[in-house]
Amino acid sequence: IECFDKAIELNPIKNIYYRNKGTSLNKMRNFNDAKTVFSNIIEKERKIPNVFYQLGISHYGLQEYRKAID
Repeated sequence: IECFDKAIELNPIKNIYYRNKGTSLNKMRNFNDAKTVFSNIIEKERKIPNVFYQLGISHYGLQEYRKAID
């Protein structure tokens, strides 16, 4: 996660660093932080389907099943 934070610090415009960080957080079962990362990406750019998928995984992991479906 620290490497993603450093990459974001060096180039905050590249969404791929945020997406990779959020996906890694989901895999580490850190769903709250992942949800925050993906929600921030969606606020900036709504065109990336994988972000919505990963946000759904975050909601599911937090047992927010209704939100995971939406």
